[in-house]
Amino acid sequence: MCAYYVQHIKKQLNDIGWTISEDAFTDTTPLGSKTFVNVMAVHDPTISRRLILACHYDSKLFKNAEFIAATDSAVPCALMIDIARLLNASLTKVCVALIYAFSILYIVKHIMALISV
Repeated sequence: MCAYYVQHIKKQLNDIGWTISEDAFTDTTPLGSKTFVNVMAVHDPTISRRLILACHYDSKLFKNAEFIAATDSAVPCALMIDIARLLNASLTKVCVALIYAFSILYIVKHIMALISV
């Protein structure tokens, strides 16, 4: 199911001209090693000043069930897509970057590891 969310987010932002990339990484969870995929969208990658907005599109892993996030994840993701549409025409000096993370806990650990390198 998460692949559906990722594809939907990427399509919405690609349709309005944002540059899309994925950040995949593996981390240890209570259910063992899992691969996480974060979606990153940048309005204009050539601008160095950035405002970064982040949310998570799903965050629960179960051994024998699939978790479908409702308002906890869907509302912030939809708001960020709408913000991208609204800001699209007026962004000239600051680049807005959007991060759609699978899990805030794991993305924070992942980013901190990248920063400390």
